[in-house]
Amino acid sequence: MELRPEQEAEARSRAFALFGSLFLHGPTPHNIPRLRAVPGMLSLLPEHQDHLDESVFDALAAQHHDVLGRQIRPYESVFLNESGLMGGEIAGSVQAWMERSGVPTNTGWATEPDHLGNELLLLSHLEGARADALEDGRSPMVQQLETMEKDFLDGHLLRWMPVFLASIRAARCIDGTTIKGLGLYILAADLALDLVVSMRGALSGGVACWALPVPPATLDNDKAGLRAISQHLSNCSITGGYLLPATLIAMGSNLDLPAGFGSRTDTLENLFHASARYGMQGEVIRGLDKHCH
Repeated sequence: MELRPEQEAEARSRAFALFGSLFLHGPTPHNIPRLRAVPGMLSLLPEHQDHLDESVFDALAAQHHDVLGRQIRPYESVFLNESGLMGGEIAGSVQAWMERSGVPTNTGWATEPDHLGNELLLLSHLEGARADALEDGRSPMVQQLETMEKDFLDGHLLRWMPVFLASIRAARCIDGTTIKGLGLYILAADLALDLVVSMRGALSGGVACWALPVPPATLDNDKAGLRAISQHLSNCSITGGYLLPATLIAMGSNLDLPAGFGSRTDTLENLFHASARYGMQGEVIRGLDKHCH
């Protein structure tokens, strides 16, 4: 049975809301029943029971924090900011989009509005409004909402979500290290991006030309210190990839080198210092090169 346009829009709105909830909060008593109905997710969730013990949700929350809190931060600014830091102008722009679009402020925003979950909730809100406008036959409103969707997808989500998906996929095989719960978020990101791409394909208009800023020539500077080099290699907008803490810690463990703790930049710098102390710079560089390719 073929869905009417308003039914397709409503279905997309609900899907974006579900994936947004998952990325923001992880599996919860509220979203697990709906997540079980998503193709491929059943085996990645706890077995169906009438009542899941609280300890099960504690474990799921811990996995959510490890994957999306410690390992890979799902924020647009982390992937696109020239500084490599979370927040700033990008987060402010997304917040302005949400306020302008009338997204309710009680949707469970993370610490910054440019969290992937929040951006998916914005799409859910816009698609839900478009479904209502289609059903009511309000053509001017439909056109206005489609323009807003196109502008947000081109100006924000589609600039970084493909790189986020590539990064979280690559995190599955880190020197044999397994990150618990990762498979659920890989599948969710894959399905959500498919929805985003198909939605953009149905909207009219070409994509405006856009490019990342020209990266600094840090690696060509003989006087650059290990801190500057570590900051450079940890910056997604420069390298086009995301070095996970688990990657660096596993690399250090395999080489019997201490990587320490802290941010990704801190961990990489510690690894460089330890490799210099023990004469293993080549092994670390080859390990990074292998991971990046």
